[in-house]
Amino acid sequence: KKDARLIMAIKNCSINPIKTHHPIIIAAVVKGYSDSNLAALIEDLNVFNTREILAKTKSNERKSFFDSLASEIYKGLDYQSAHNRIVEKQCPTSVFMENAVLKSKDDAISKYILGRVYCLDNGIDLSKDDNIEVEHIYPQKPPKKNCTWHGIGNAENKYLLGNQTFLTKEDNKKALNRCLAFKLLVYSLSNVKQTKAIYEEFIDNNQVFREWIDSY
Repeated sequence: KKDARLIMAIKNCSINPIKTHHPIIIAAVVKGYSDSNLAALIEDLNVFNTREILAKTKSNERKSFFDSLASEIYKGLDYQSAHNRIVEKQCPTSVFMENAVLKSKDDAISKYILGRVYCLDNGIDLSKDDNIEVEHIYPQKPPKKNCTWHGIGNAENKYLLGNQTFLTKEDNKKALNRCLAFKLLVYSLSNVKQTKAIYEEFIDNNQVFREWIDSY
């Protein structure tokens, strides 16, 4: 019975393909954690792993912590105490926000975070859609000539999540490193709600942009 619970528990650690937390799960099963506590522990580890990986903390530090926690559970540490240890150890919110949420040069990380946010609003996780790509509103490589931005965006902020959205691969090729006026036209035809909303917000709230787009 313990073997079956152990296999199921390990399978449920699906967010990250990291095996260094398996000793913790094994210890919890061996020490008789209840099903509810085991499920809660797995969720704690998934959150911890995702948060630490996105914040780019050192993997050897995570492994050392996992080994230590597994040893403590073998010695009788209960779930609530284990939960508290995990929460205390994970990177501070300020570090996580700065390194992962607010600014990321890694499209895979951006796609994961944007996908989760989009899922909260629309019930669909686009981060798992292979036809969806991350679009930088202010381009990663902006054209040097004949490109007006009206003060929107700059090179320093191009990796902020607020400068990123979703487009299909086909639409992303159209937008590419084009000017904002052209990008907004692409956004206006997008099937991605959050991207089309960018166009609508510009047009609804700014007469200058309405006239600019109409004349483009």
